[in-house]
Amino acid sequence: MDVVLKACERCINISNPNIGYVDRILRSWHEKGIKKSEDIALLDKKPVPYKKTKFHNFKQQSDELTEEELEELAREKREALFKKLGD
Repeated sequence: MDVVLKACERCINISNPNIGYVDRILRSWHEKGIKKSEDIALLDKKPVPYKKTKFHNFKQQSDELTEEELEELAREKREALFKKLGD
């Protein structure tokens, strides 16, 4: 019963709560072997594995710059934008 109540609590955060959503939550938990409310807390704490994509293969320009150099670059870009807006 506690697991069902926890599933209902999850519906509070959605705009259109319905029994189908609660059912999908309960099915998902059942497939994952969740039987007690304590298991839900453990599942929520479990970190999501980080998956690298092709996007992460690019070397960032900022990797080689110091904090001061990054601040200077940001200031220059900000000033250039203000100058462009002022023209």
